[in-house]
Amino acid sequence: MIERLILSRFRGIRKGIIKDMGKINLLVGPNNSGKTAILEAIYWLSVCGRQCGIYSRKIPELMDEDGLSYSRNAFVPMEMDLLGMSPCPRIWKRHGKSESWKEAPGSVSDDGALAYNIPHLKKDEFSKDGELLKNGDPLKIFRLVPSPTEDIRDVEKFDENTLSSTGVFVLDNFKGADDILKCYLPYLYPVEFSSSGQYRCCAFTWYPDFIHRGKSLGAWGIEGETADADCVLFFDFHATDDHFTKDFWWAMRDVPDWRNQLTRAFGKVIDDIGEFRASIEPHPTLRDMMQGAVEIEGKGTIPIDDYGDGARHAFKVLAGLTVLADRCKDGRNGIFLWEDPELFMHSKSLCRLIKEVVEIVKDKPIQVFISTQSLEVIAFFVRILKERQELQDKIRAFRMKLVDDELITANFKYSNLDAWLEHGLDLRFWDQMDVIMHYQVGESDLEDVE
Repeated sequence: MIERLILSRFRGIRKGIIKDMGKINLLVGPNNSGKTAILEAIYWLSVCGRQCGIYSRKIPELMDEDGLSYSRNAFVPMEMDLLGMSPCPRIWKRHGKSESWKEAPGSVSDDGALAYNIPHLKKDEFSKDGELLKNGDPLKIFRLVPSPTEDIRDVEKFDENTLSSTGVFVLDNFKGADDILKCYLPYLYPVEFSSSGQYRCCAFTWYPDFIHRGKSLGAWGIEGETADADCVLFFDFHATDDHFTKDFWWAMRDVPDWRNQLTRAFGKVIDDIGEFRASIEPHPTLRDMMQGAVEIEGKGTIPIDDYGDGARHAFKVLAGLTVLADRCKDGRNGIFLWEDPELFMHSKSLCRLIKEVVEIVKDKPIQVFISTQSLEVIAFFVRILKERQELQDKIRAFRMKLVDDELITANFKYSNLDAWLEHGLDLRFWDQMDVIMHYQVGESDLEDVE
């Protein structure tokens, strides 16, 4: 489980730290406070599961016990995430950018490596006599080299598609990398990392629009264990409109009894459809796309996209979680990132959906991160967990704001959240004088959604 997140120059965040994360994490704050940036940072770091080697004149090689050197490993994003989407293009697209980085600052070598020369980073400065006067950025020039496959004579080569769809890599071994980390995490490394010996890794992006003020590289690190790269579900509001991919459909078919699982879960949230069975079938007009559907007794099969946005949202969230929960077994960990769950949802359906999400993840090694601007979402989680004492010490809420582009957070645990709600306070506001209205969920409200 991720316990600490440290960010430097990522999107609108110049620097920031979030500590003491729990199993369920609510990110709360006004617009432009960094909530979505945190979800995207965790998503990109977590889906980096394609191993490769990284080579640079300024990155020292590692030494084994026999004194032999070997290359340092790096990890780039998987070709497809759990939903069957390409991770970097997916995030670029949601920010209005092209899904293909046509002018990526690199090239593909004959041996299938990606060779980069980042133009906005500083290069070494030399005197006329060739003497080094000033060191440039340590990642100005670097190569990502594909790892050998099972047949040592062959490698999983990178290609032009990899070049145009990659903008991030992860280092998971800090040994000998102090100069890199101090350069790209200034004033944060090593002082903001604990000394507990936990697993650490750090992600770097050179995609210009995701670097704060376009300077240096965007960098962010975590402490604690992250998810397996194919066990990361990011459900943003765009996913409500998106159709299922064929890759997701094949993943769903690997889940035992998936149809009955999805039918039961969706029926608990949307209860006015009648007797039905959930289904996923080929889209009638879009090649290689699938669509959710409900088979209703006496009415035939109705595409889920013919229903309202709330029903579509719930169906697709629960479909993704069905796959994620099935994968998170035998020591495999998952992450569920959920952007603004209140969108499209009536309060009653929202509470039911949150209850079902809690039921799915409570006994699974799945860490949850939710961005929200809704006091209802916070109140529903608190009231639902009131009856689940085993989860009360595992929820955190982080009230966020940016001050001079520095991320400032206040950490709330279950007892704090419960007390604030009981006293009619609104943790979304740093200054309670800003509060216009209060919201509380009474016991009768929860009884009404049973």
